[in-house]
Amino acid sequence: MATPVIDTTEITGLKEAAYAPLKDDVVADSDNLLQTLQTIMFDCDVSVWKHANRLEKAQADIRSLGGELASLNAPNTHELVRLKETEAMVLAADIILSASLMRTETRLSHFREEYEARNDAEWLSWIDVTEKNGSPSFSKTKIPTPLVDIGEVG
Repeated sequence: MATPVIDTTEITGLKEAAYAPLKDDVVADSDNLLQTLQTIMFDCDVSVWKHANRLEKAQADIRSLGGELASLNAPNTHELVRLKETEAMVLAADIILSASLMRTETRLSHFREEYEARNDAEWLSWIDVTEKNGSPSFSKTKIPTPLVDIGEVG
């Protein structure tokens, strides 16, 4: 097996990007953004009883938070870690909302107001999330059911 080549220029660039928000003369502000994120995602009309209109509004709000987050800086390493954690939570929230919009049925704890029933023919599937060109990409994979013919169960 070949020894990996370490690109020190790339490592330096990644380190600079990671520490770029670290500025001594700023005030920590990630708490407000995190609280707003939690308020959006924990709303029962988004997290439990879902409808496309509310999911799309929540997603627009989350994406707006992502834009705000990009402009925040951190006065110390502790706050820098909080910013990075909040950045990951914003990405996760966007992925969750996209997957919720994609699944056009009600299944288990995923209640879609405009789709009252389960739809095994279309949605006995996993939603796969991969990265494509720096953004999440979504696809479906049918869940294998080798022991049961789902057409007979429905």
